Order: sequence, then structure tokens, then C-alpha cells
Amino acid sequence: MENLQRIIRGQQSRSLTDAEYHQELLQEIIAQIESTRASIWYFNRERDTLICELLYDIRTHEYSRGLEFHKEDFTAYFNAMAHGDTIDAPEASKHPLTASFTETYLDPLEIRSLLDVSIQMKGITVGIICCEHCEDTKYWTKEDIHKLQTISATMSLAIPRPQEAE
Repeated sequence: MENLQRIIRGQQSRSLTDAEYHQELLQEIIAQIESTRASIWYFNRERDTLICELLYDIRTHEYSRGLEFHKEDFTAYFNAMAHGDTIDAPEASKHPLTASFTETYLDPLEIRSLLDVSIQMKGITVGIICCEHCEDTKYWTKEDIHKLQTISATMSLAIPRPQEAE
């Protein structure tokens, strides 16, 4: 977690740009959790859309951004995450909170497992950290879940988009 602290300090001191902060954070998440992909999403002001700030895929070493999910399409998932839940879905296409993603997101990308943790700021969920494992099923350990929750809690100290929590 020493590297995580360095990343957070870099964001707080503005020695890292927002883009560098998110890139380094995602690399650290993948190193800690050993997932195939990791992403950071923020809610819009109305809290009815999640927007991908950045996604990193370890298989291709590529970043992407901008994908959006809308509450009207994924209501159960949005409600759970907005309440600060953690979703541990080793079989994501069968999990009641993530199955709605199967046809449009999980299957096309060969995502089998999800581990999602809310990012809280002043008691309000402002975003989500999402870990995805592709091709085969990954059963997340209690340690994986705890690490991701710790990263989320630490990240809340240096969210570069505080206006979303208003």
C-alpha cells in the first residue's frame, strides 16, 4: 500500500495530473487485485449515469474512457452502488445485480467476474472502482475485497472531481 500512498500524495500535491493519477491508480489496483481490467467511474450530477473516467486492460496495456451506463438500463446495479455496496460477482452474468450487463458488456468483452466497490466522499457515493476478470472465472478472496475497499477509502481523500459530490 506504500505505492498507493505515493499516488494519493501525488494527486493531493498536484504533482500528478488527473490523467496520471488515474493511470497510476489503475495499474496499482490491477497489481493488488490481479484482475484483467480495472476502471474508475464517476456519477454525473443527476446520479443517473456512470461515466468511465479511465479503464486499463492489462492484456493490451491500453487505456480507454468515456463509456457510459444509464440507471434506466441497470437499475438494480445503480441502486446497490449508490448505497455504497460492494458487489462480489465471480459469475457476473448470473449475479442478480450484474446480469443485466451480460448481453451488451460482459459477453462481448469475455468478462466473467466483477468486483465493484463504491467510492464515497462525505457519505455520498461519487463513483465506483470496477475490477473485471476476463476469459475465466475469478473467485475474489476476502483479501481482494478488503484491498479494493481500502483503495477506495484512500482514494476518497484525493478525488479530482469533487463537484460530483455536490
